[in-house]
Amino acid sequence: MGIRRENRRFRKFYKQIIIFFYIISFIFAQAEYQILTIPGNAMELSLHNGFSALKNFEKINENSVSFLHYPSHIKSLNYSNKHYDFSLLDYGRLEDKIDNQLINHFKAYECLIKYNLHEKINDSFRMNFSIGGMLSKIGEYSSHVLISDFNIKTKIVNTHVLLSINNLGLILKSYTNHTIKLPVFSQLSLIKKLKNNSIHFGYDNIYNFNTDQVKHIISSQIGINSNLTLRLSNSSYRKKLLIDNYNTDFYYGMAIGLTIKKNQRSSFDIGICNLGTAGYVYGITINY
Repeated sequence: MGIRRENRRFRKFYKQIIIFFYIISFIFAQAEYQILTIPGNAMELSLHNGFSALKNFEKINENSVSFLHYPSHIKSLNYSNKHYDFSLLDYGRLEDKIDNQLINHFKAYECLIKYNLHEKINDSFRMNFSIGGMLSKIGEYSSHVLISDFNIKTKIVNTHVLLSINNLGLILKSYTNHTIKLPVFSQLSLIKKLKNNSIHFGYDNIYNFNTDQVKHIISSQIGINSNLTLRLSNSSYRKKLLIDNYNTDFYYGMAIGLTIKKNQRSSFDIGICNLGTAGYVYGITINY
């Protein structure tokens, strides 16, 4: 009896988290353990988590700091360098109300730490492996997870190719006796370079094993000059945002980004993603 009561209470709290991320999960992935599926920086935000085949090939910055702001004042912070990634997703203060009367309130957040290994197999193939731990806390309930990612990349003429398996892991401690599955997904990424490497077109195919859904991402990156790069992207999930209003539907789900280079090793990334009627996600990253 006590266990059932605990599960009902947890589901009531957890439902508020799902409501906040209901629209966001249309764009990125399932709502459980959200920090494992949402973008970690402004560039990933502007590319719907696509372009994976290219970004690690051309990574020249040793450190980056990112801040993303979601609707309902949800925020994420990320620091990464060559080997480590630290991420924090803060849901803020959530309130349980009945007829506008506050019954209870609680804090919710998720933390993720990863260690990344990079291995050059030969001139054509590279392999990346990451392992880490995650803490998710919703009020008095918490969950601890071990997590890992694996990908292999290659380049064929002017086309970058990546195949990855993400979020393989083990739930060490669940919130309650009701276990939530990890958002395991595979990703195939293809990036084609055109016009002296200043224009890139990308396609990503993401398959979520838990929901049995496939997400298609189309993206582009255009080098305007040596210091300015423009990015545009959209995904097949945008159809879930449409409201049969042409004046707004055409840009629902669209993401745009800009990279401004200060010098060879320092740059700023800005990203914006439209979530339809839910609003926008804004992101900024400083690379140094």
